[in-house]
Amino acid sequence: MLLTRRGLRRRTLLAGALLPGASLLPGASLLSGTALLSGVAGCSLLVPPVPLVPFGDFTVTVTGGVAGIHRELRVTADGTALVLADRPAAGLIGPATLARLRELLESEDLRREAGRLARDRRPPRCSDTFTSTLRMGELVLRSTDPCGTVPTPTLDRVGDLLRPYWDGRFDGPLPAAPALPRIEVAQLSDGRPTGLRIGIEPSGSATLSNDGSRQRTVRLEPVRVDALRLLAAAPRCAPGGSTATDSYRVRIGDQPAVDGVPRRIGPTCPEPAAIVHLALGPFDR
Repeated sequence: MLLTRRGLRRRTLLAGALLPGASLLPGASLLSGTALLSGVAGCSLLVPPVPLVPFGDFTVTVTGGVAGIHRELRVTADGTALVLADRPAAGLIGPATLARLRELLESEDLRREAGRLARDRRPPRCSDTFTSTLRMGELVLRSTDPCGTVPTPTLDRVGDLLRPYWDGRFDGPLPAAPALPRIEVAQLSDGRPTGLRIGIEPSGSATLSNDGSRQRTVRLEPVRVDALRLLAAAPRCAPGGSTATDSYRVRIGDQPAVDGVPRRIGPTCPEPAAIVHLALGPFDR
């Protein structure tokens, strides 16, 4: 069948009117489903531009702003959530919220938004913006806030559901396993220890010492301990070996130490930097 470009576009629009949730263009009349299907019979099928991805582990990353932030929220299919930000935390997302997230992330509406976002080439309407990227398997949505050019109501509903977890307000704690190993964080200057150390015990207590002299001991919040347990169990990685004054050495249990860990969480190997945040946080106040 030979179609002109205008004819193909018209039939595409008409077929789209049969899709769930679709609305007719002003002045258009709804033909019978039989007529529409016969009109495209023998031609190539209309394939959505975004694949249907079953609900599974997903990550939301927020980057940008004047300060150049990098924040991550990692969620597993069973509801385990880990925040990698200025105050790392971990906990569980409840069954009701998880079911709603599944419904939204598998929805046709979200796939349509993903397609519109992927095709949009217009620059943001303001300069100080944040880019939010949601990844779940092959499904990727990248939106700009607060000055994006493509409306994303379904993605916005996902963001509303996730907002409490960014702040460490979870629906419950993680299961007891895995246990927290002992963790030691030492400050480095030109690659050598300065004498400032923080030891985190399996009980969740953290002790600050300087040149071997104990200065202060605190007990970490449960959501911080849960984050440390997940971070300690993550595959070992090296952040790049910075020798700046504010870099650190991180040792987890009896594993070899990782040197040159920055305090700033970035896109590459963020786990050791998050551990540094968790170790220093209680002593910064």
